[in-house]
Amino acid sequence: MTQLFINIKELIQVREPNIQKVSGKEMGILPTLKNAYLRVEDELIVDYGLMDTLQNKTADETIDCSGKMIFPSWCDSHTHIVYAGNRTQEFIDRIQGLSYEEIANNGGGILNSAKKLQETSEDDLYQQAAKRLQAPPKQENQKKTPKKKTLFQKTMKTRKTCKNNETEKDKETQCKPENPRKPRKPWNTQKQ
Repeated sequence: MTQLFINIKELIQVREPNIQKVSGKEMGILPTLKNAYLRVEDELIVDYGLMDTLQNKTADETIDCSGKMIFPSWCDSHTHIVYAGNRTQEFIDRIQGLSYEEIANNGGGILNSAKKLQETSEDDLYQQAAKRLQAPPKQENQKKTPKKKTLFQKTMKTRKTCKNNETEKDKETQCKPENPRKPRKPWNTQKQ
């Protein structure tokens, strides 16, 4: 199947040489094309360029991307929903060429993240994660479709109900979850 993305407002991370990885100071360079096209055949990028240079306009599917940006090679395939704080400054440090060792020596790194996680209460971690899971507000033109409540939503309702109870006795009798979570084990934050 051939897909042709046309009128792309900005095609991000366009590099002429065939490179496998970008790191260090190279991460600070973000080449782009404005008003671009992108051709994909069988899920592989086969061509791209400025709209002015598009010669072959035939495709199984043509997608007009007016006003939209495409990041075809932007790949950081992992994420964490539960964490304490963030490591934004470390990302900037990596772009500026610092090694992981230098970042750790400056007080950052995974051991610092693990320490922050260990020092943060489970309830705070839960609340932070809940905010990250909430979807952005729907646009007016999107239809609202009724959905079944997820286990997460049911748990949130239980937690809200528990916080509104007035006595400890009420909390004990009405707020015990059906499947209580296991206590967190502390992280070993010491270098081995």
